[in-house]
Amino acid sequence: MKLFKILCVSMLTNINAMPLDYCNTSDISESDTPPMILSLQQGCISLRESSVHIPDTINRLEDKCFKGYSQLQRVTFGEQSHLIHIGTEAFYASGITDIELPANIKTIYCKCFCYCRNLQHIIFKPNTDLEYIGKEAFSQSALQSITIPHTVKEIGESAFWLCDRLSNVTFAATSQLEQIGVAAFWWVNIKEICIPASVKKLEERCFADCFNLKYVTFEQSSKLKYIGKFAFGNTAIKQISIPESVKRIDDRCFSLCQKLFNVEIKPSSHLQYIGGHAFCNTGIESIYIPDSVIQIGDMCFFGCNRLKQILFGDKPQIQAIGNIGIGAMQFVGIPPDQLNKVEISTNSDCIRQVKRKTSFKIHKQ
Repeated sequence: MKLFKILCVSMLTNINAMPLDYCNTSDISESDTPPMILSLQQGCISLRESSVHIPDTINRLEDKCFKGYSQLQRVTFGEQSHLIHIGTEAFYASGITDIELPANIKTIYCKCFCYCRNLQHIIFKPNTDLEYIGKEAFSQSALQSITIPHTVKEIGESAFWLCDRLSNVTFAATSQLEQIGVAAFWWVNIKEICIPASVKKLEERCFADCFNLKYVTFEQSSKLKYIGKFAFGNTAIKQISIPESVKRIDDRCFSLCQKLFNVEIKPSSHLQYIGGHAFCNTGIESIYIPDSVIQIGDMCFFGCNRLKQILFGDKPQIQAIGNIGIGAMQFVGIPPDQLNKVEISTNSDCIRQVKRKTSFKIHKQ
């Protein structure tokens, strides 16, 4: 069916699902008295449309509104757009190539732009109200770069997962970001990342398997408390300075970072826990354990064949050491009187023999 023109009358408030599906609408316009259309639902335009302009009066694009519209390449919004809601899977697997979102949008919901294999650019207005980027919001899209607005407080689980063309991620100045979710940037193509000072949690696998990621830095006065499991696992990072505010480095956090040779942890660090396999199979040659650390997990340094010394502070508070996987080491840098108070794994061959030693470091012969 071919519709040459649709005239939207003033009393129209909603275009429901599928009224124009499979119609070839060459022109959609308003009557002399503008209609008060408030929302659009799935099937509101023809599947064959290549572009659509969303009127200023629309405040909601409902779930799956343009899902699967492979012919749809361009979506535009008016300068006075009242749009506040773009629903789950609204543009899922559509053909859009770029989009500029209205300023009033506060949340990009789950899978909103997921699998948009032609979507290369997304633009946020300078006065955007965006606060949350939802689960798999842009996953498996063709994004090449993105600047996260300063208003965003959380990036959800797998938000940019498998964006294999995404090579540049930056955060706007004065960022308010507090949390980067599970697998948020898992398997993307970035080479460097600077974490805003406002971030408190890096969840598990948030940058895992970013094979080209070489440089990770943190803004000054970082508030970071937690680095999750395998957060930077299997990346190409060469060195990293852990912010003083970090209290927990979780299991396998830097596991399989074979090019990682330098880990800086300052004496003033608040670090309390280093998880199992945290640095396993890395290239580190030396590491300092601050006095604040109370537990080191199993196999923490397993496969660290270049590791020559582990240095402790003057007043270590260590309470438990697992089988840290450095059997070639001969003695530990903890005073014997302190070591007697430490709960040591029965499998820690490298440590069981040290209670009669007096040195303040572990080293290889």
